[in-house]
Amino acid sequence: MFLLDPQLKDFDLQYVKGIGPHNKKLLRRKNIESVKELLTFFPRDYEDRREVVNIGQLNTGEYTIKARIIEIIAHRTRGPLRIDVIVGDDTGRMPLVFFNQKYITKVLKNDDELLISGKVEFNYGRLFFNNPDWEKVGLESSINHGRIVPVYPLTEGMSQNRMRNIVYNCLTFAKDKLMDPIPEKIRDEFGLPRINYALIRMHFPKHDEEFSMVSSFSTAYQRRLILDEVFLLQYFWGRKKLAVKRKKGIAFKINAPALDKIYANLPWELTDAQANALKEILADMEKKEPMNRLLQGDVGSGKTVVSLIAMINAVANGYQCAMMVPTEVLAQQHYVKILNFIRGLGINLGLIYSKMKKKEYDETTRKIAEGEFDIIVGTHALFQSNIEFKKLGFVVIDEQHRFGVEQRMEMIGKGVRPDVLVMSATPIPRSLALTLYGDMDFSIIDKLPGGRKKIETLTLFRDQDALLSLIKEHIGRGEKVFVVFPLIEETEKVDLLSAQNGYDALVDLFGVKCVGLLHGRMKSPEKMDIMDSFAYGDLSVLVSTTVIEVGIDVPEASLMVVMNAERFGLSQLHQLRGRVGRGAAASKCVLYTEVPINERLNVMVKYSDGFDISQKDFKLRGPGEIMGTAQSGVPPFKLFNVFRDRQLVETARKMISSIRKIYDEDAEELKDLNRLVKEYYEQKMKYSEIL
Repeated sequence: MFLLDPQLKDFDLQYVKGIGPHNKKLLRRKNIESVKELLTFFPRDYEDRREVVNIGQLNTGEYTIKARIIEIIAHRTRGPLRIDVIVGDDTGRMPLVFFNQKYITKVLKNDDELLISGKVEFNYGRLFFNNPDWEKVGLESSINHGRIVPVYPLTEGMSQNRMRNIVYNCLTFAKDKLMDPIPEKIRDEFGLPRINYALIRMHFPKHDEEFSMVSSFSTAYQRRLILDEVFLLQYFWGRKKLAVKRKKGIAFKINAPALDKIYANLPWELTDAQANALKEILADMEKKEPMNRLLQGDVGSGKTVVSLIAMINAVANGYQCAMMVPTEVLAQQHYVKILNFIRGLGINLGLIYSKMKKKEYDETTRKIAEGEFDIIVGTHALFQSNIEFKKLGFVVIDEQHRFGVEQRMEMIGKGVRPDVLVMSATPIPRSLALTLYGDMDFSIIDKLPGGRKKIETLTLFRDQDALLSLIKEHIGRGEKVFVVFPLIEETEKVDLLSAQNGYDALVDLFGVKCVGLLHGRMKSPEKMDIMDSFAYGDLSVLVSTTVIEVGIDVPEASLMVVMNAERFGLSQLHQLRGRVGRGAAASKCVLYTEVPINERLNVMVKYSDGFDISQKDFKLRGPGEIMGTAQSGVPPFKLFNVFRDRQLVETARKMISSIRKIYDEDAEELKDLNRLVKEYYEQKMKYSEIL
């Protein structure tokens, strides 16, 4: 958001007025160890203390009064020390009640005049202030009363009054030592206040501001700081994107005969949405610069087929392709699915994962290095240092939020600037996508293939008889059933139904030949055998943990049962539900719960579209948790809210456009901005050089 005078780089925070060694330790608990971290420790809320009333006007609620101390009474009982400070004005008197604050008797005395803010309560037939904020009248300008005051998220031992004073002193100390990274011409064009004024008014709003504007973070000063978060990240992405486009990549030719062959192998025609996404991907492949594209689509929208067609075009140009997926089960599923699509095309497909038998693993790595595999599907094993490709030209990363930025970059580094396609089944709002993935181009598959029936979703609250009846019904029709549990085994600490216990119970009812168990602790060959038996063999019921959350494709599966569904997030539930409804049979998703009312489960019953569900999920959990910003390398936002502030994304893009029109990339006016972006996204800048 700003740069500090270089002289403050190693400045010890304890030497700011009012901090000292003790407060420095308390601030460290909130990860505040520098002037900059303190200035950007923003309020979580505000209180309006501008109206000072008389004691005679008080009722229960939040108030600010000015009154004089009449008497101080310490009550010494077996319980906590209670101090009543009796205050009065021309309209009456009332007590301020404090517990275990012995220092009160030392710092206050009769006849002191106080400004008092806090909650008025009623008990034992009287009104009283319960542990209010206070300060003596006489200061030139109060920062705790008679104004809109900030409310901070605090640690034990730190009061709001003290925190406000610390922040105020730090602002006073640093306000003239801040360098605004946004050039003056751009600030003027977009009506932005200077960064130092914005910081001051974020912490201490102007007296005449509308409180509704302040509390909703809508003042011009607050918006400047929120905009900065979005702008800086997008500006960084823009620099990265330009840097990538300047590098020489692979200019693939569109091999029509090869594409015609794969089209002929598909059991259906591409949807318009798939065809449009593929057209954008192939157009990127023809360009000289490396492709860096995000393919977004709901569960079952057909992303894998689109990526396969692009990979076949790369193979037809003489290059190897790699598809990286997060789990062994998903790798196996993709391998089988792709194998069916490429039969007779003369394409060699490989599969690799870390738990393969050593002989098989060594043979697979040899074939990758010698170019015997055209397409290789694998887990994290793909980017291990011992894996070398002969001629890697195209990389597909499925379920991209499961991989950290380091892992993605290591995979890309296996080739010489290969084209990159990352895929996500987590639909996200465009404003957030532009912010989190601003270095990428976007393709969206926004329609599901025709013929897919809507999956009926229902909740069951502790009704095992009804649940077993449904399972019997689907098995009786020759259909298959998923039963998903959140844990593998029961533990004393977590009282949840376990997959192992559920498996045992279902085996007692339906027999061991009918029910299979799948979980992450099983060895890979055993997992593969179970999945094959469920997909192609005699198993009718698969009891599993969330290892089957993504990628499993069994058209005969018509019932998804999620046990203890209240323990799952919306995104997980939507992914699990997407495992059924892929065949001709009418499908159901049963959310079995130990909680009678649950907001997430109600969302699942009401909505089937992934974009609708993601909107609800963002509101419930926030974008950082859902999109894995920690893994992506993107610093968490302190202020930006994807719903409240989405229009600022477009403002940031317009600012960047203006900057590019007015200034050269390395202009003197952009020196501070470029330095700030490089410092703030130092790790990101390092990884961008790999592309």
